[in-house]
Amino acid sequence: RKKFSILLLDTNNSPNKDLTQVVDSFAMTMFYKKFLDWTRNDQSIELTIKPKKLHFFENLNGILEIIEDLERTTSRCHLVKDSHGKMASNFLRDVDMVVSISVFMPSALIETVIHGVRGAFWDYPNIRLNEPDLYKWGENKVIFSDLDEMLSQLEIYKNNHEKYPALGDWSEHLDDIDPFRDNRGGERIGTYMRWLLEGFEQGMDREENILKANQLYADSWGEDKIFKSAMASTSKAPISALS
Repeated sequence: RKKFSILLLDTNNSPNKDLTQVVDSFAMTMFYKKFLDWTRNDQSIELTIKPKKLHFFENLNGILEIIEDLERTTSRCHLVKDSHGKMASNFLRDVDMVVSISVFMPSALIETVIHGVRGAFWDYPNIRLNEPDLYKWGENKVIFSDLDEMLSQLEIYKNNHEKYPALGDWSEHLDDIDPFRDNRGGERIGTYMRWLLEGFEQGMDREENILKANQLYADSWGEDKIFKSAMASTSKAPISALS
């Protein structure tokens, strides 16, 4: 039977006893334990764990030991020990679902779904007010406020994809995240910066220069790729090229 492959992405955690607030270590421990128990009990699960940094396991009572035991006793659990500086998209081969936790919408998860992989986010911090549009279309599909509900839906999808085809599916919303998806963002912003430098060298003032560079950007890659700030009050106000 084909394995159901999950890539698990975490983030910083701590007991949150100081001013810096990240994912609470108790919540992170629960997150890991649920997936590790599922992996131990279901031989069709294959789990790859890409931690933010290995030393954060020090805050998670017994979790690293459980991972290491699963690595020794099964061939279905793999901890990426040299993950620092590596992109999550490097680990997507044969992955059926990416699952993530963070205190905000995780960029690592977004990076993976842009590559066409299904992805789900446990909304531990409750970002519903900050991401109303995402909740409108993606609640209990790509974003879950209840961890047990997420696990339940993942199991349904694992057993029969057709029963929950929308789970983790971002495909209709990828243009809102990255309309290009061509890995050429550095080229575009580099060209934009060159236009600005040339304008200043020609003696143009700030607003005139930005407006000209924005128009060149729009001419090259489309008017829809220009974001007009809500603070703009006149046509003379700066426009920001974001992509």
